[in-house]
Amino acid sequence: MNRLILLLGLMVASPGLLATERVYQANVEGMVCAFCAYSVSRDLAGLPGVDADLIEVDLADGKVTFQSAEPVSEETLLSIFEKTGYRVSGLTEIDADTLVDNDVDYQLVLSLTIRESYPSKFEAIFESVGALAAQSRSKMVLTAPAMYEDDLLKPILLGRRQVIKIRFVPASDEETIQLQLFLAAAEN
Repeated sequence: MNRLILLLGLMVASPGLLATERVYQANVEGMVCAFCAYSVSRDLAGLPGVDADLIEVDLADGKVTFQSAEPVSEETLLSIFEKTGYRVSGLTEIDADTLVDNDVDYQLVLSLTIRESYPSKFEAIFESVGALAAQSRSKMVLTAPAMYEDDLLKPILLGRRQVIKIRFVPASDEETIQLQLFLAAAEN
């Protein structure tokens, strides 16, 4: 009984223990391709409390849905997108039950390590990986020097009409690029 009272006391004294994830949806104008969706996701992931893995961008409808442990205001969204060319409006908090199931089982299908200081030589490979990723539900992790972010992502994303979830991880090693492609596991 004393443990129960102590636990309840700790929960009251620590409101963060009871924090709930908020789910937001907003309209985004100006997105036309997968590179746009990546840019919007990257900017949103920079907000405190936003889980980068739970950002969903719908290019066809021009909507973005994301979860955050912190409250997000429309003014905050406007401020992060004011220099990007995307127009954000209609931020609303939605019921988490309306979300598409994010518990997709992904399987690693490709792991590639390139040790090279001129990644442009491998553009055709990155374009092929992008084409493969666009064919089905996928996610990708790309680890490379920050200076190569756009050069590596453009052949993967630019011009594609399907959203490809990519997490770019800046690396300190100037000559190593690592790419991992995960595809949604086939349902039985």
